[in-house]
Amino acid sequence: MSDWTAPAFTTALTASLAARAGITDLTDPKVRVLDYWPSADEGITDAIIVGYQAEDSTEHVAIGNQSQDETVTVHCEIRVVRPGAGQTVATACRTRAAFLLGEVADELREAAPDVGDQTVFARTDNRDLVQFPSTAGATAVRVCLIEFDVVYKARTS
Repeated sequence: MSDWTAPAFTTALTASLAARAGITDLTDPKVRVLDYWPSADEGITDAIIVGYQAEDSTEHVAIGNQSQDETVTVHCEIRVVRPGAGQTVATACRTRAAFLLGEVADELREAAPDVGDQTVFARTDNRDLVQFPSTAGATAVRVCLIEFDVVYKARTS
């Protein structure tokens, strides 16, 4: 059986997103692109978390053929946190989170990581937006999370 493509896909997508101009141009704060779940010791900031969990299904392409199609679901999250409260802050969080999701979708459409013998397709799926108030230390903040999946199919041999 071929090597599982999810680790290589996650690493490559994280690197390409971290270098993507639409993401690197953002400041105040800079966006962190991570391929792991951040610990509580890490600062709360805007982040794209790629591949904190993944699963797949594999099927043979044809009888007697060693090639397989691996359909992989990579679970991801976008986090945006802003100090303050109210409609203006909530809208700013939501707008930034949606923009970041668009950057992920564009990267997959324009230059999906090529893993296995060939990446057949890659897309975002199962998007879920959650907004809520919280605190960071003694500061009131608004949080917007978008949990989503990256689904891709890779042909392997």
